[in-house]
Amino acid sequence: MKARRYSASQLALFRACRRKWWFSYPAGFKTPPGPSQLLGSEIHRQIRKYLLDGAEPVDARAVEGLRSLASTPAGALHVEGGITIPLSPAADGTPRSFVGFIDLLDDGDPSRPVITDHKTTSDIRYAKTSYELAEDVQMISYAKHAIDRYPEALEVELRHNVIPTKGAPRALLTSTTVGRAHVEARWAAYPPILA
Repeated sequence: MKARRYSASQLALFRACRRKWWFSYPAGFKTPPGPSQLLGSEIHRQIRKYLLDGAEPVDARAVEGLRSLASTPAGALHVEGGITIPLSPAADGTPRSFVGFIDLLDDGDPSRPVITDHKTTSDIRYAKTSYELAEDVQMISYAKHAIDRYPEALEVELRHNVIPTKGAPRALLTSTTVGRAHVEARWAAYPPILA
């Protein structure tokens, strides 16, 4: 029996349109990434490479994305990478897990970890508000990982490092703070959706 793995993008698509979800995931008719997605992936790659290896980014937008992180203490910031959150088995007994990829985790204060996700967008006006960040499936799943990893965490700061792909290179850091109870309540509502 092959384990089922779910991601934030899969869950968001399921909540938005079950038909699109079915065609994309169970049926396997995924749309190949477009030019803007490929550009976003490249900017992510350059920021990650700099943080891991010190390789200078060549894209000015990646440089601006790094500048927006300058207020974070250097010793506490690290690239987190892939996460897996075990879920209860499906009704037929199939093992399930939720997977994701955290861009950055600041655990300098384990009672209040800070999670940063780089987001590219065509226009900065599409940056999520504090309320939207607090309700975002991806950010809630990352917060769940953090509170499971750090039992002493009373709250988690969620940040988007928003990098526009059009216009002059710049970046904007948006954030919100969510408590443990908020994270647990939102998380409890997600896994049953994909049972």
